[in-house]
Amino acid sequence: MKKYILILFLSVFCVGKSFAAEQIPDILLVNNDTVFLKTFPLEKLKFKLYPFDYGGGIGSPNDACLRGYQAIWTVVDYKLYLKEIRKIGEPWETVNLKDFFEKNGHSPVMHDGLIFANWYSASLVYYFSNTSKYLYKPAVRFFWDKPKIKFENGLMTINILNEIA
Repeated sequence: MKKYILILFLSVFCVGKSFAAEQIPDILLVNNDTVFLKTFPLEKLKFKLYPFDYGGGIGSPNDACLRGYQAIWTVVDYKLYLKEIRKIGEPWETVNLKDFFEKNGHSPVMHDGLIFANWYSASLVYYFSNTSKYLYKPAVRFFWDKPKIKFENGLMTINILNEIA
């Protein structure tokens, strides 16, 4: 009997800890379209320092965005660029992109104040809610998940977002 109670207790305890908050997406600006990006290209660089200091060595006090920032990306001439990094909770507060990259030991490729995302390669698929469009990189891609946007070393090789709208 004790064994069954222990199993029941552990099952309930484990299920309670498996829930997670959905993370605030990055924003991708493509042509005249705004898409929420559920993959986070900046995370591929594995920076040691956070863009914003929340104190105590944590990335963010907000469970909905453990990164502590929202990145704004744009596509110019079929190239993916980092446009801005905003602080969560205070979107008017941004970081100097060039200084942030250099503090983390990276030499960014700059163009008109934007940083070329030459480190990023991904095939992104599409899903939508009632009000928003989302792109993400699935862990497992099924045959019906056709890439809607594909980046190879920061260059956009596929863009079929217009077929969705």
